[in-house]
Amino acid sequence: MQSPEFVLHGTSSEEGAKLINTEGFGTREGFPNVSANLLYAYKWATDKKDVKNRVRKGAVEGSIGAGRIILIKVPDGLKVGYRDITEINIDSETKEALGHVKNYVSGRNQLTFRQEKEEDRKRRQPLNIDPENICISVKPTEALGDTLKNLKKDIRSLSQLDRQRYVHELTYFFEVDETNKLSHEELQPIMEELVKSTIESEVVMMMRTL
Repeated sequence: MQSPEFVLHGTSSEEGAKLINTEGFGTREGFPNVSANLLYAYKWATDKKDVKNRVRKGAVEGSIGAGRIILIKVPDGLKVGYRDITEINIDSETKEALGHVKNYVSGRNQLTFRQEKEEDRKRRQPLNIDPENICISVKPTEALGDTLKNLKKDIRSLSQLDRQRYVHELTYFFEVDETNKLSHEELQPIMEELVKSTIESEVVMMMRTL
C-alpha cells in the first residue's frame, strides 16, 4: 500500500487523548496502533468491552468516559504500512490456512509507523510523534456514530453509495471540534481519503472473512 499522509488513532479514554495532545503520540516502530479506517478508530474510542484488556497510551484505570479519535499527520522521515503479522498462506494440497490466521481479517486495519529509509529501521524502536502533528482530537458523539453506522451499512450492502455525502458529513464533525487545527479546505481532501480507505478496508475484510 502507499503510505497515507494522515492516519487515525482511537484512544480508550479522554485522559489519554489529553496526554497525546500535550506530549505527542508515543509508539514503537512496527507496533500496530494507527489506522486509516474511521469505523475502526471509532470503535477503539467508544467500545470499552472490546478494548478493556488492551490498554492504550494514557489510559486511566476505571475511566468510564469515551475516548477520542485522533487525526495524526505522518511526520517527514516516517511512513505508515501494514503490520507485519497479517500474512497467511494456503497449502495447495491440504487447503490448510497457515500463518497468522488470527490477525488476517482485521489486519487491514492495523497500521504501523516505520522509518522511511530501510537502513534507519530498528524493530520496536521508540518513536514519538510531535504534538504539532496532532491535527484533531475528535469527541466520538452519538451523531458521528450514527453517520459511521450508516456508512458501514451502505458498505456491507455492496451497492453504490453516496461517498461525497459521507465526506461532507464527516468533514463537518471533524471541522467543528474545538481541537481542530485545520481549515475546511485542508480537511476536506483528508476526509475524502479516509472515507475511501475506510470503504477499501471494510470490503477487504468482508472478502477475507468469506
